[in-house]
Amino acid sequence: MEKVGRLITLLERIEDIELLANLLSRLTHKKNGLSYIEFLGFLILVSEHQNRGLHVRLAESLNLAMHNSNFPTGALSAWGAGSAWNEFSGPGFSAHQLAMIPKRRYGILEFLTVWYGQKTQKAYLSGSLYQFALIRLLYLFDASPTLRERYCQHLLLVVETGFDGAYSKSSRARLRVLANSWQQRLAPDEIVQTIMKI
Repeated sequence: MEKVGRLITLLERIEDIELLANLLSRLTHKKNGLSYIEFLGFLILVSEHQNRGLHVRLAESLNLAMHNSNFPTGALSAWGAGSAWNEFSGPGFSAHQLAMIPKRRYGILEFLTVWYGQKTQKAYLSGSLYQFALIRLLYLFDASPTLRERYCQHLLLVVETGFDGAYSKSSRARLRVLANSWQQRLAPDEIVQTIMKI
């Protein structure tokens, strides 16, 4: 939490969107950076910050990162491969064997949706945490209409042409509803209520 707090303080001082986009992209890749879950927590804490100008800069920097194909992503085991973690968790299995389990990289909203709805190497994300995180992140991302539109187009492309093993049928359905509802500019809590009916 101390590291995240320092990052938010640093974020408040950065006005240059391109510099901020590069910083966000590097956060989850540097050896001493954040884990992807810490990065998500960082974004949620920023969303609760009272400075809407800060939200705008962060959202615009994520839009630029997505445009430059440099969007921060996190890894989860591929759909259908999550059960292998249980099989490989006992004695006699090496780190090399565990590393051979196929993984996929996901953007922010995709990562949360897969974590919530698919068996991966992590315990399932609870419904309450999924809803809370989505509402906060959608509120944050709405600070940039350009990011909202670009992300919606990306999600619709993902559910139609995503890599095999990346998404279950229910995850695709949730992401499709998310993109369509978001494009219609529904409030974050309305979007999430609709998603949770799936």
